[in-house]
Amino acid sequence: MSTDLLYYIMDYSENYYRVNKEEQLVVAAGKEETTVFTFSQANSKISVGKKIIFLSYDSGGRGK
Repeated sequence: MSTDLLYYIMDYSENYYRVNKEEQLVVAAGKEETTVFTFSQANSKISVGKKIIFLSYDSGGRGK
C-alpha cells in the first residue's frame, strides 16, 4: 500500500467512519460525512482485531 494515498475507514457492514470532537472514531451518517485519513492516521485510529477495511481515496472523490 502506498503511504501517500488518502483513505476512508469502512467496516464489512459498509459503515463509514469519521472522527468526532473528542477525536474518537465513530460511525458516519453517510459517505459524505466521513473523515479522510492518511494511512498512518487510519492505522492509529483502529484497534487490533476490529474488522475494518481501508478504502483508498483519490482527488476526484472516487474510492479505489
